[in-house]
Amino acid sequence: MIERKLLERAANRQHVEARRAEERGGRHRLLHDVHAMKTRMAQARKEEYRKEQETASSQREEELRRKANRARIIQKQHKRLLYFLG
Repeated sequence: MIERKLLERAANRQHVEARRAEERGGRHRLLHDVHAMKTRMAQARKEEYRKEQETASSQREEELRRKANRARIIQKQHKRLLYFLG
């Protein structure tokens, strides 16, 4: 009878220890998952920022091209005007 109770207590203790170990492992997995999620979110923010910078850069380049074209057109018109007046 005493041996049986001791065996039951030992089995319960092992069960409790196993459950605690599983919970620790679960917490570790949760922490790992949270870390992975934060890493993915940071990567997504970096990628979004990079795309925004590329878009802004291409818009600046396009605006510079437009200004250069306008300047060329104005120079040609000015040159023609001087030719006709001159």
